[in-house]
Amino acid sequence: MWKGKYSERLVHKKMLQLSDEYTIFNNLLFESNGRSTQIDHIVVSPYGVFVIETKGYKGWILGGENSEYWTQVIYKSKHKFYNPIKQNEGHVRFLRHLFKCPVDFPFIPIVVFNNSAELKVHVNNHIVVNRCNLNWAISQYQDIILNATQIDWIMNSIQRYYTIADSIGESVPL
Repeated sequence: MWKGKYSERLVHKKMLQLSDEYTIFNNLLFESNGRSTQIDHIVVSPYGVFVIETKGYKGWILGGENSEYWTQVIYKSKHKFYNPIKQNEGHVRFLRHLFKCPVDFPFIPIVVFNNSAELKVHVNNHIVVNRCNLNWAISQYQDIILNATQIDWIMNSIQRYYTIADSIGESVPL
């Protein structure tokens, strides 16, 4: 558990290098109708709303965007884990429902692994990167698609519905 939180802190630190156009929220818990979801990071910008799932794994990471599970391989040891793309898609669906967003609202899911993970994943329609490439991946979105009113609305929605996921994490814009 602590490795995951440490990785989330490293991702947060990396994102602090983004310009002031980006507002970063960390370690968010959202609840609705008896269901909840924990989201590692949300980054709000004129270029879209990035929903970021952080994985603190190292070693080889094997998987495909439609696979149910991915595999971490360290030496001869293997560990299966739920496909983080599907996990993050669930986060986006939850936010769309909670905030009553239109289907085309620009949520952009990203999965981030430690730099020590060697990604051997097959993805065409999703973003899966090492931490060192996260800001580059975000910066590839350069078309302004949210105006100031929409940005205020999404930030107010986040602030209205979230609670702090745990006492260690931070859930406020930085």
